[in-house]
Amino acid sequence: MRRSPLLLFVLLAGCTSTNVHERVEEAVVAAPPAAVRVDVQQGSVSLTVTRDLEATVRAVWSTRDSDRTAAEIRLMQSSLGINTDSGTLEITPVAPEGVSVFLTITVPDTSGVIISTADGSVDVDGASGAALLLVGTGSIRCVDQDGTVSAKTDLGSIRVQDATDAVEVITRDGNIDITGAGAYVRAKTNRGNITLSTRPDQSPPLLCQSDFGSVTATVGPAFVGEITLRAPGGRTSVEDPDGRLRVNAADGDTRYLVLGDGTETSSLSSMDGSVRFILKGTSAGDAPSR
Repeated sequence: MRRSPLLLFVLLAGCTSTNVHERVEEAVVAAPPAAVRVDVQQGSVSLTVTRDLEATVRAVWSTRDSDRTAAEIRLMQSSLGINTDSGTLEITPVAPEGVSVFLTITVPDTSGVIISTADGSVDVDGASGAALLLVGTGSIRCVDQDGTVSAKTDLGSIRVQDATDAVEVITRDGNIDITGAGAYVRAKTNRGNITLSTRPDQSPPLLCQSDFGSVTATVGPAFVGEITLRAPGGRTSVEDPDGRLRVNAADGDTRYLVLGDGTETSSLSSMDGSVRFILKGTSAGDAPSR
């Protein structure tokens, strides 16, 4: 398979006053494959679609050491690990112990993105295809994904904005914020709040659960279906300014709602927090919670 031309530039090396040493390098990949895979052990990744003809990979390597010579040796042993032979733009940085990296990646477009890091954050902006984002410790942000989003972090927050397809996210400890949802959403956090909003013209099924935290969902005029709200350790509330609900019945810690003639089912639950369901009104003013 044809290898994409690769240009590599080492830009600078330096030391800060806190014994943090850095080395910066940048690579340019001409006519890169559309599929992207990035695997990082320690460090963060930011990927943006720019519609340029080339891909760029900028790495800031850093390490902390009072011995400048030892630090510079470790930094020089670090490498980007770029490969396109498989038909995928693969970026697998290699570095000695104690060296972390911050990758800033720009690509013309994507047909799918897989990014993983054991310790660091992930940020994806404007990509296409399926996005699979996996983090051990760190936050995840995905904006304007033209496709599905699957994201998981053990410790950190997750934010997904304006994805065009299904969103499935899970964090053991952190908040979840999903805005502009237009398709199926599944969100789970063991400890943290979930805030969700749908597109005004869409009615996706919503499955959201927080063990210790609140859940708030805001839906637009097109939303219909059967919704179950459950809050054993808190309270449920509904805001329906236009009186669109056909059924709004409470049974103990569970509230059952029916909206329109849709048959899709949604579930919002918190074991130890409040659950709030908001219907955006088409008329001015807000009705009190019920």
